[in-house]
Amino acid sequence: MIAYDLKIWPDHFEAVTSPDPLKRKTVEIRQEDDKTYSAGDVLRLQEWNPEEWKYTGRSAVVVVTHILRGSPYLPEGFAALSIRWIQGRGC
Repeated sequence: MIAYDLKIWPDHFEAVTSPDPLKRKTVEIRQEDDKTYSAGDVLRLQEWNPEEWKYTGRSAVVVVTHILRGSPYLPEGFAALSIRWIQGRGC
């Protein structure tokens, strides 16, 4: 298990941390340029405001439960991470 700190844009952050489980985002698409994700890894998603080019201070922790990689489903170098929100939301 590895823990990663990752940026996430506000609209995606809101979807990951939605209190309504039917509206909650459960898949994160990531490019694996310098990371090789595995089931069981922990991701600390830190909300990033792209307009102000800074972190908002809110974060959420998710665990990777399953991974789908590469052809024929995704371009090479990309992974679809099934995630489960476990804590946090920030201010």
